[in-house]
Amino acid sequence: MGTHRARDRQGGMPVNQHATLVDSIDGFLDQIEQINKDYPVKNLRWSLIHLDQLNATQIERMKKLGMYAGVQPRSTIMGAIFHRVHGQSADNTPPFKTIQDSGIMWGLGTDAFEVNQYRPFATLGFAVTGKMVGGTVVNKQTISREDALIAHTRNNSYFLFQEDNLGSIAPGKLADLVVLDRDYLTIPADQIKDIQPVLTMVAARSPGTQRQRASSMRRRHVLASMLGVLLGAKDGSLAAPYPTTRRRRSG
Repeated sequence: MGTHRARDRQGGMPVNQHATLVDSIDGFLDQIEQINKDYPVKNLRWSLIHLDQLNATQIERMKKLGMYAGVQPRSTIMGAIFHRVHGQSADNTPPFKTIQDSGIMWGLGTDAFEVNQYRPFATLGFAVTGKMVGGTVVNKQTISREDALIAHTRNNSYFLFQEDNLGSIAPGKLADLVVLDRDYLTIPADQIKDIQPVLTMVAARSPGTQRQRASSMRRRHVLASMLGVLLGAKDGSLAAPYPTTRRRRSG
């Protein structure tokens, strides 16, 4: 691991290292600390991800290295299994409050489809209530709904080096957003997991279904061609009849 990570540091590559149990987290931090002596990693935003058994001592080691914590709580669906295997320590799997209170930059996510559910509101509900799917309380390190939302949106943009473009609705940022069927900030916490999006906007417009997008594209092309004829374009077209790939910014 050390040789590969040293090469990553020399090349300025970001690293997102999977680490779940306390021993694996310690092992990776040992290696990164050694690399850091010769090739400082502080400004590269290297991160450990998953972090089921992350503890306060490890968080401080990560902070000294300038590392981020990417948390994907598998206890959302595996909390009962973790309790059966690890006992009471599973109450801190993952330690949301310890991470939040530490001041480390951290992001909240859902993990891959194969090993976890992928709905962000189920993950947000778990971080706020500690209840896995089915309603059993399996985590006692819950955080506020505001802190959970920031970790799942604004903070995650830093992992992508896109904090000037993504993560919040603000002037100058890309206008990607969702409209929800209820107010995340005021509904009972147990209802957070049930929130549904009623409208998704990318580039300040609703993408719709694939069929709707194709139909819209054809209409745009026909309209552009008609305008081209009316304006005297030789080939009956206008420049850039299709939408550009650059997304519209809010503001």
